[in-house]
Amino acid sequence: MKKIAPILGAVLVIALFFGYQKFMGGGGGPVETPVAAQVRLDKEATTEKKKRLKDLVRGHIYSVGEPFIVTLPDAERHFVKFSADLLVDVDTPIVAAAGHGGGDVVPLEEQPEIRDIIITESSKFGYEQMKAVEEREKLKEAIVEAINTETHHTVVLEVFFTDFAVQ
Repeated sequence: MKKIAPILGAVLVIALFFGYQKFMGGGGGPVETPVAAQVRLDKEATTEKKKRLKDLVRGHIYSVGEPFIVTLPDAERHFVKFSADLLVDVDTPIVAAAGHGGGDVVPLEEQPEIRDIIITESSKFGYEQMKAVEEREKLKEAIVEAINTETHHTVVLEVFFTDFAVQ
C-alpha cells in the first residue's frame, strides 16, 4: 500500500489538472499569433469597408493638410500647387483633436497615406492636363479611386481642390 499511495496521488493530481483544463477553461484553447491576428483584423476591415462603399453615407469634409507642390512629369520644369479637401463617409475614422486650444482641424486617421496617394496620382498628369478643367476632374476621380482602394478605413466620396495653380 505504501508503494501505491504515491502513484495514486500523482494520478489524482494529473486527473485534477486535466479536469480543470477541460471544465474550468484553463488554457483557453489555441492562441492566435500576432501575424494571424493582423491578417484577421485586415480581413475584417476590408469587409467592413466594402459594405461602406456600397452604402456611401455622406459624412464630413476634411482638409488633407498643407498645400501640395508637385513637379509635373513634362520635359520642362512645370509644377502644380494645390490644396485638397475630401468629403468622406460618416464612418471614416478621424484622429482625436490634440489639446484644448488645437482649433477645429481634425485630421483623418490615414492622412499620411492619403497625402502620399494624392501626390502619386497628381504626378501622373502633365502640364497641359493640369491646365484643362476636364483633366482635373479625371485627377479627382483617380484620387477617389486610389484612396478607396489603397487605404484600410477611409472612404472618400468626393475631392475638392480649394486652391489650384499650375506653372
